[in-house]
Amino acid sequence: MKPQDIQVLKEIARFEQDTPEAEYPLGWSWRQVRIWPSTLNRLVIEDLIRVTFSSNSYTGYRLTENGRLLASESETLLVTKEPRTLKIPDDLFSPIEGYEEVKELIRRVLRSKKPVHILFTGVPSSG
Repeated sequence: MKPQDIQVLKEIARFEQDTPEAEYPLGWSWRQVRIWPSTLNRLVIEDLIRVTFSSNSYTGYRLTENGRLLASESETLLVTKEPRTLKIPDDLFSPIEGYEEVKELIRRVLRSKKPVHILFTGVPSSG
């Protein structure tokens, strides 16, 4: 589950709480909550919302108990990832002889803050 999904569930819960159920007896649609149908389909698969009505022109949804629980307790469930630094071993290139410029370039790429892509060509282990 993405952090954006928690925000989506909060918006849906707010809509269901603030809007009288008489206004959406078949369930609310994606237009009412302003959330893309593809996102809603993923939430249906994850059993966070359910389809209450479906026709060619309208699909009604409602929050499940799981979705309501996640929306209300989301602050305690969010886990923040602490950034960690990885150490590049000194002997990373010890099996490779020569190619000092290439090895230095790879070391610089691995240490860079922004991601840099390298494309290696040739037959593997053809050194």
